[in-house]
Amino acid sequence: MKRAFGKNRIPFPRLAVFMLALLFLPAAAFAAPDRPALSLTHSGDGDRVILECTAKMDPPEAEGRVDMTLTIQADKALKLDPSSVQAIYQTEDGETKNLDSEYWETDPDSGVLMLSMLVDTDMGGQLLCRVTASGAESQSAKTNTAQMDVTYYDLETGETTALSASGKDTIQAPAKPETYSLTLDLAGGSLSGKGSTFVWQEDMSSGQLVNLADLPQPSRDGYFFDGWSLASGNGARTDNGVLTVGSGDVTLTAVWTSKADKLTLDRNGGSGRQITIDGVTGEEVTLPDPADVLYSKAGFKLGGWSTTPDGEEGTIYHGGDTYTLTRDDDVLYAWWAPQYTLTYDANGGDGQMPRRVFSASEEAVISDNAFTRKGYDFAGWCFSADGRGKIYQSGDTVSLTEDATLYAQWEKPYEAPPAEGNSRLTLILGILGALVAAGCIFGIIYWVRSRKEEEPYDDGPYDDGPYDDGYDRREDDRFATRERYDDRSDRRYDDRGYDGRRSRDRRRHDGDYRDR
Repeated sequence: MKRAFGKNRIPFPRLAVFMLALLFLPAAAFAAPDRPALSLTHSGDGDRVILECTAKMDPPEAEGRVDMTLTIQADKALKLDPSSVQAIYQTEDGETKNLDSEYWETDPDSGVLMLSMLVDTDMGGQLLCRVTASGAESQSAKTNTAQMDVTYYDLETGETTALSASGKDTIQAPAKPETYSLTLDLAGGSLSGKGSTFVWQEDMSSGQLVNLADLPQPSRDGYFFDGWSLASGNGARTDNGVLTVGSGDVTLTAVWTSKADKLTLDRNGGSGRQITIDGVTGEEVTLPDPADVLYSKAGFKLGGWSTTPDGEEGTIYHGGDTYTLTRDDDVLYAWWAPQYTLTYDANGGDGQMPRRVFSASEEAVISDNAFTRKGYDFAGWCFSADGRGKIYQSGDTVSLTEDATLYAQWEKPYEAPPAEGNSRLTLILGILGALVAAGCIFGIIYWVRSRKEEEPYDDGPYDDGPYDDGYDRREDDRFATRERYDDRSDRRYDDRGYDGRRSRDRRRHDGDYRDR
């Protein structure tokens, strides 16, 4: 080790050899110094701490040298950092020396720091050593020790005096934080792979936040899951969907809302037994016909159901409509429509017809006429007695906004005017019709007679017999037929006063033709 202070610096290669040699030196009486004062402390929080050792020595009266060795043994759970070592020796005269790594050595794995130095006895002072260690957060207490061994040498007598001092420092184990568990109670619900009550999370610390939306959502037949309710927790609280862990275990209970629901039909100022319709939330129910509901209100008629009491801004439902039940309280209010009277007036006729009462929510159907008026036919109904306006018929519908009266409308039956101006035309048409009919009959008769005269001519046994003249009978038939036509033609011409010349010429010609 190096000699730190003094006028005559001598080499001191090894402490053990020097101490052995001193045993054989003659003893000299000199006043031994006081035992060095040694302290070991630590500072800092967390994983890294600083171990600090302070040794103070008083110089002896005799001239000599002091060999001192400072050993710091850190707890096995700590690991020393050699680069962090600081060693300073300060004399009583105020002289200070920084001791570099030539004065000390470390074994980080075993947690040992050893510092050795040699000073003159008249140079008493203070040795300060600091080193940083890590691993302080492990869950156990740390016990660190320091050992100061000092040997005083009287150069004149060779007498030696060995003194030692020790120090101890304990780093308390960090307090283990209290941990708590979060238990979920399904309250009749079910969750895959879980029982009715189970621990959802352990090792939770006080003040830890849990988002309730991140927790599982169980199910239960016939119910809606409405989240989790804080059952117990020793200071735990929930706010805006966030659980804050307190100072104890926490239990959350599932909240359920039944799907069974109902719709209330509020009388809305009317009288009658209150009606409710049972159903299931999210499903539809059918509303009753107002005519079948025994609600009543003077001067009004039940016209339907409204989502608002005044019926002005809400939705109006009628009988047979459907309404979907919600998670909220479902209420529909009776919609009371004012009533109006429709009166029928005979307007000059006879008879009676009853008045009809209708509400503003329905169409008024006009009744069949029961009035009569001699010499007149019924023509319809009108809201004005003189017929100015639209004419309605029985069965038509009208919307009433106030009491109203319909007046019967009458008209004279239609009478055909006398046929004086048309008698001559009728006569002419009758004559023409008779002539056309006679012509048709004459034509039919003529056609029938002509058909009979055109029957085939039969020349009897002379045809193709022994006296056959060699002419074909069909040829004779053709000429015979033609001759009959010629005879008729001649007769017609004779009747008209013709001289018959043409007929005779034709017969002459025909005879010549037959002679051939």
